[in-house]
Amino acid sequence: SQQSTGVVGLSNGANGFGGVFTDIASSGIGVAAVGSAAVGGSGGRFTGYDGILANGSGATMGANNDGLDVGGHGGTSFAIFSSQPSGDANFTLNGAAHIRGSNITAASYEVEVRYHGSEAAQIGDVLALDGSNETVEGAAVLGVVKADANNSDAAVGVLAYRLDTSKVNGLDKTYIDSSATQVKSGDRAYIVVVGEARMKVSGTVKIGSHVALSNNGTVTTFSGNQTDGVYVGKVASRPDSNGNVTVFVNLK
Repeated sequence: SQQSTGVVGLSNGANGFGGVFTDIASSGIGVAAVGSAAVGGSGGRFTGYDGILANGSGATMGANNDGLDVGGHGGTSFAIFSSQPSGDANFTLNGAAHIRGSNITAASYEVEVRYHGSEAAQIGDVLALDGSNETVEGAAVLGVVKADANNSDAAVGVLAYRLDTSKVNGLDKTYIDSSATQVKSGDRAYIVVVGEARMKVSGTVKIGSHVALSNNGTVTTFSGNQTDGVYVGKVASRPDSNGNVTVFVNLK
């Protein structure tokens, strides 16, 4: 189909602009883009090292090779704000989202931790708070070790993912190391505090079986009244070829 262009702006400078639009009115708009309401129409299409770099209220920004980088000045200035009309049933955000600081998916709610145990912890292990908390990239990070008979009261979640960093444009960017099967001392990780986690569980396993961290440090099923340990959740799948099951985690 024939395509027409209203405005074309070109720049070959290292820090040049293809176009600059400025409105000096007190409530003016620099650029207003209106696309066709027909299927396939869009208000704007942006391609670059960053798709869009949006700076609100003078926030410090950097291009980080993302589809969208946004910044707000802080305080009452948010990087992203979306109004939700009263009674509207639509989602503000829809998708399989991984969110730094807290990881929210359709399957689980996860929080970031740093592992301090002397021995490696395996994906699916129950972890416990150790009180050595910190702040990383502005996000609260809890200190944890493997849960056992001595710290079972501090059990907080199930190890789900190891986190790592990679340099992008001179900055350390955190990503999920989905291939990792364990974490070592000093590693950051996500733990499932509510929702689905893959675990190796001993005992007779069936759908709905209760799972607990027993006082001897093993994760096992139990029936009837629990006499020791910490309740972890319920079995939600049959064992796979490696003996792992999906547990709906809900520590009590």
